[in-house]
Amino acid sequence: MFQLLSFSKYSRKTKKALLPLQTVVIELTQRCNLKCKHCYLDANISAKNELSTVEVISLLRQAKSIKLDGVSFTGGEPFIREDINLILREAERLEFKIGIATNGTLIKNDDLVTLKKIKYKIVHVSLDGACSETHDEIRGVPGAFEKALKTIRLLKRNKIPVTISTTIMYENFSEVPEIINLAKKLRVKWSGGPMVPLGRGEITSLDPVVQKVMDEGIPTKNLDLKPSKMFRYVPCLAGLTGFFVSSEGKALLCPLVRDLVFGDIRVQSLSEIWEKVSIWQRNVDFSKTGECSSCEYLLICGGGCYAGGVFLKPEEIGKKPSPVSCAWARYSIYHSLPETVKCARFH
Repeated sequence: MFQLLSFSKYSRKTKKALLPLQTVVIELTQRCNLKCKHCYLDANISAKNELSTVEVISLLRQAKSIKLDGVSFTGGEPFIREDINLILREAERLEFKIGIATNGTLIKNDDLVTLKKIKYKIVHVSLDGACSETHDEIRGVPGAFEKALKTIRLLKRNKIPVTISTTIMYENFSEVPEIINLAKKLRVKWSGGPMVPLGRGEITSLDPVVQKVMDEGIPTKNLDLKPSKMFRYVPCLAGLTGFFVSSEGKALLCPLVRDLVFGDIRVQSLSEIWEKVSIWQRNVDFSKTGECSSCEYLLICGGGCYAGGVFLKPEEIGKKPSPVSCAWARYSIYHSLPETVKCARFH
C-alpha cells in the first residue's frame, strides 16, 4: 500500500524534541577548483580558517560518543583536502554511514581505494548539464563535464553507490529530462533542486525557474521515467535530527542559513550545541503561519526548506515559508503521488 512520508512524526509543534540527533554534515572546506556561477559560498582556492585534521577527527569522535548514525562531508570540494582519505578512514573506523558531495573532478585512485573499503556510503556527484557545453559553462572550467562522467563511471565500476545531483536554474532547466535519462543510462540515482541566490548565485537567473516550477513543473516531455518514480519528497530535517558544521567550526541548521549560529565546535561540545538547536526547534511552529496553516501539504512538507532565510529576515526563519521551497515542495510532492491519489484528493 502506498504511504506518504508524513511530517507529523517530526512535528515542530511539540514542546520537546521527538527525535535524537542522528547525523551531522561537515563542511570540510570552502576551497574549490571550479568556478560555479551559482555557488552560494563564492568558493575559490583560498583556505579560510578551516578545521584542521585533528579538529575534524575530534568532531567525528564526539559524534560517535553521542551515538550518531551518519556523517556527510561537503565543501567547497572535499577532495581538495590532502587529508581527505585520513578523515574518511576515521569515519569508517567509527562505523558511520558516510555521504560525500563532490564535483567529481579530483577523485584519485587512492580515494577510490578508501571509498571501496567503507561499508555504508553514498557519493553525490554534481552534474548541471546533459552535455559539456552546458555543464562546463555553469561550472566555469572546461573539461569539468567529462571528468565528472569519468568519475561516475569509475565509482560504478568499483561498486560505490552514486547519485547525480543537479542544481536547477534557468540555464539548465530545459535539460533536466536529459540529465535524468543520462542518470538512468549510467544506472545511478538522480536528485535535483533549485539553486539559492547566495554568493555567486545572486547574479544567476532564479526567478524564471521558480515561476516555471509553479506554472509548469519540471519538463517531462521526453522523459522515459514516470514522475512518481522521479520524485520522492523528503521534508527538511535540519534542526530536527541533525545540523551542519561549517569549515570554520560554526554550528548551523544548514549551509544555506548562515545567520543562525548555534555554537562553535572549537569551544563547545556537540551535545551542548544540540541542546541549543533543540530549544530553537521547540519554538518553531509552521502550522500557525499564514499559508502553511491551511496548506494541504503541511503534514508532508512541514513548512519547507529553512533556506527560505535568504528571502526573509533572520527573525522570520522558521516562521514563514520560503517562496522557492514552497513552489518546489508542492510540485515534487504532487508528482510523488500515484494518479489515483491525485485524482481523489487534489483535483
